[in-house]
Amino acid sequence: MINSYKNYCGMRVRCFLLVCVLFAGICLKAPVCSAAKSKDPVELTQDTLKDVIMLVPETTFLVDLNGDGKKDKVLFKSTTDEDAFTADFKLYINGKLCLHKAQDNSFGFNVQLCNLDTSDNSLDLYIEARQDSDGVAYSSFATYDGKAVVENEFNPDMVSKYFSTFRYSLGEVKGDKTIQFIADTPIYTETIGCYYCNLEFQINDNNITAVPTSSFEFGQYTKDYKYKTSKSFKVYDKAGSNTSVFTVSKGSTVTFDKLYITKSGKAYVRVINSKGKKGWINAGLNNLFKNRPFWG
Repeated sequence: MINSYKNYCGMRVRCFLLVCVLFAGICLKAPVCSAAKSKDPVELTQDTLKDVIMLVPETTFLVDLNGDGKKDKVLFKSTTDEDAFTADFKLYINGKLCLHKAQDNSFGFNVQLCNLDTSDNSLDLYIEARQDSDGVAYSSFATYDGKAVVENEFNPDMVSKYFSTFRYSLGEVKGDKTIQFIADTPIYTETIGCYYCNLEFQINDNNITAVPTSSFEFGQYTKDYKYKTSKSFKVYDKAGSNTSVFTVSKGSTVTFDKLYITKSGKAYVRVINSKGKKGWINAGLNNLFKNRPFWG
C-alpha cells in the first residue's frame, strides 16, 4: 500500500481552498510584520519575537540576531526567472551581502525569524524555496555570529525512509531546541486520504535530527475533520493487534488523531468514536467513509 501511494499527493496540484486552510493556520504562528514592502525599517520587540515571524522581502527589519545588544538590519531579496523557473536569493545584514543562493525548479524564497534555543542569546532564520504544487525545493536554518552567516541545511526525509515529504512548513518553535514541522501527507493512506501531521526535530551540537518515534500527531485541521462511515468496521487496541476494543457502526461519525508506522513501513491510524473511545485500524483499508480529503 505505502509503495503504491507514497507519492500520490505529491504528484497532484492542491486545490485553492485547502491551500488557504493550511497557510491560514501557519500564519497564526508566523505573523507577517509588514503587510507590504516598506521603505522604513520595521523594529521587532521582544514580545513580537515570542512567535515565529514571517519576514517581508525588500523590507529592513531591526532585530538583535546574535545577542550582542545591538540591533541588526536584516533584509532579503527574492527574484524569480519565470521562463527558466529559477529563483535567486540574497540576504543582507547591516548592509552586507551575507548569503546568496540560486535555486532551480523554484518560484521564490521565504524567510521566517525564530528562536530555536532561548539559552544561546541568538535568533535563527528559517529559509525556504518553494516550487510547483506548493512543494519545498530547499530549506535551511541560518544563524549570524556578528560577522558571517552559518547555514544548516534541513532535510525532513530523515524522519523515516517511508516518508515522502514534498510539502511541509515550519510549525511551532518552543525555544527548547525542538522544532515542529507540519507535513502534508508524507504517506498516503487509503483510509483517510490526505492529511497534515506534525514532525518533531531536535538540535544537538548544531545538528538537526529527527526525534525518534513511530507515532505522529495529526495537525488540528485533520483532527477536526469529520469522517462519516459508509460501512461498519472493527477497531483494535494497538496498531497491528488482533484484539478488538469496539466496532464503529455504519452511518456514524469519527475523527482521527495519530499516524503510526511500523519498522517494516506499514501504516495505521488512530480513530476516535463519538464517545471518545480510541483505537487503531490499518491505513490501507478502503471504502470505509463517504468522503475523504483530497488536495487536487
